[in-house]
Amino acid sequence: MKLLSVFPPRAASAYFATESRTQQLEQVETLLGCLDDAYLNKHVIFQIVELVVVRLMPELGERGVRELVEERLG
Repeated sequence: MKLLSVFPPRAASAYFATESRTQQLEQVETLLGCLDDAYLNKHVIFQIVELVVVRLMPELGERGVRELVEERLG
């Protein structure tokens, strides 16, 4: 309910397409329900880490670690 309270009533009505706070709360719970899935959370974290690593070292986005090591040693 706290998350829903940060929306002004008119904005919440427009965003959730209903005037009923109960239905708005149900929609918020449904939207946040996907965060209950451990597999999904793990996948999101891995994607975030991959994005950070590729931004720091763009060559890892083009070639894999093994290819880079072989290039360095060869």
